Amino acid sequence: QITQRDETIGSKNTEIKDLNDKLQVALKDADLMVDKIKEEVRRRKEFQFKYEDAKGKIRVYARCRPFTKAEISSKESTLLRPAKNMWSLELNETERDVMGNVKDKWRIYEFDHVFQFGLMGSKGNGT
Repeated sequence: QITQRDETIGSKNTEIKDLNDKLQVALKDADLMVDKIKEEVRRRKEFQFKYEDAKGKIRVYARCRPFTKAEISSKESTLLRPAKNMWSLELNETERDVMGNVKDKWRIYEFDHVFQFGLMGSKGNGT
C-alpha cells in the first residue's frame, strides 16, 4: 500500500513538473505575442502618421507635467491618468448623485501621442 502511494505521488509529481514546463512555455509565448502586438500597434500608428501627413492633418500631442512642490505639500490629487495605450489619457470628472455622494467618472481622451508619466526624464521636461 505504501509502495502504491509512493508510485502515485511520483506520477503526480511528474505530471506537475510537465504542467509547470508547459506553463513556462505558454508564458514565454504570451510575452512574445504581447511584444509582437506592441510592435504592430507602433507600426500601424507610424503608417497612420504618414497617411495623415499626406492629407495635411495637424497632430495633437499631450504631456502631463509632474506635481509641483506646492501641489505635493498640499496633497493635491491627480485628475489625469494614462490610459491603456500610448495615445489616450483618462480625465476624472467627478459627479455627485442626489444623495450628495461623490463618484469618480473617468473619461478617455485620445491624442496622436501621449508622453507618459515618469518617462520624461528627471526634471520632467523631456531632458
